[in-house]
Amino acid sequence: MRCRTLRFPGRLPVRPYNRHVRILRWIILATIVLQIPFIYSLFGTYRTQRYLDSLERVKHPAAPFQDIRGGIHVHSAQGGHSLGTYEDMFEDAKKAGYRFLFITEHPRPQRLFERIRDPRLVVIYGYEERGEGAHFLVNETRDVRLLTDRRGPIPRDATGVEVFNLHESAASLDSWYNRALFLYHQLAFEDLFVLRLWEINRDHLAAWDQALLERRMVTGVGGCDAHQNIGLILQTSAGQRIFAVLVDPYEDSFRAVSTHVVLNSTDEVSERSILDALRSGAAYVAFERIADSSGFTFHAESNGRDHRMGSTVSTGSDLICRTPIRSDIVVYRDGRVYRRETGARLELRTTDKGVYRVEVYPIDPPALLAGKPWIISNPIFVGNTDRHGPKRMATDE
Repeated sequence: MRCRTLRFPGRLPVRPYNRHVRILRWIILATIVLQIPFIYSLFGTYRTQRYLDSLERVKHPAAPFQDIRGGIHVHSAQGGHSLGTYEDMFEDAKKAGYRFLFITEHPRPQRLFERIRDPRLVVIYGYEERGEGAHFLVNETRDVRLLTDRRGPIPRDATGVEVFNLHESAASLDSWYNRALFLYHQLAFEDLFVLRLWEINRDHLAAWDQALLERRMVTGVGGCDAHQNIGLILQTSAGQRIFAVLVDPYEDSFRAVSTHVVLNSTDEVSERSILDALRSGAAYVAFERIADSSGFTFHAESNGRDHRMGSTVSTGSDLICRTPIRSDIVVYRDGRVYRRETGARLELRTTDKGVYRVEVYPIDPPALLAGKPWIISNPIFVGNTDRHGPKRMATDE
């Protein structure tokens, strides 16, 4: 009986079907792996949401002043470079709890600006004008000049400066990763995505402090720089909107950064009183995606009287800061950290002359909020009334 040896080829032929399955498996695996950084980022946003939900408000005595929330640096289609209407911005401003809106249109050859009034909103109309090496936000009478898009030191004719500009911050953090992450945040935590586009430029704060050291009031404000110009809008020739998908709606910009003006308790809330407060430094900047800043105050007590930010008081006066949530309160004097305290109230008896302001930070924040202030106050001048500048500012006495 003869045995026959069976011989097999070294490799079996791979069927096309099996090859396609393997390729599909690798594609699925690669797709899953690519989701990991986005899922991790979403988890970071989830932790931030839980942190913000855990913050408890602290009750304080009624503040000695009126706190008026509003927005500065807003554009509409009236000035070009925007898709938004005044009706859009007014509605979103009220949703964000605004009581005033400082509209700064890009000038155009034909003045087509439509004046619309709203009984629940003080509307200030103005322009964004190009100056020498910089842009200014101005009201119509140009007695308020807020520096934006700066290219060097703060000019002496500036009555204020944007210490933060949302558009500038978002542009500096723009990347394909963040653009993709935006889509993921539309599925969850949509309202917190703006925290990933927000970064404080300490150089801007340093330049502001340097201007204040010249003993002149330069009011720090927060610029929404809201355009509502990214998205898709379908409307009729008569302007009736049929369909809209917006990446940067006004409401998101308004809730991201706001400027609060502080009025005396007897002041009428009007265009004039708001502009006067902006000129005198009676204002502060708040990032209210962290928390509602209502109840914050930084003021001086001297000779039984309360003095707003922007005032000049003598040494020996008490500086008082109250926050509606326990926070890390950092006092700056002449541009340098002078004192830190954790809590909802800080009192400081002044013995040194200088320019005092405060920054308020969340306590032990998650990574997404690390190094990001909640509130930036304007200064109080202590012990030296020899201030000069475009116009000598009066004390609050």
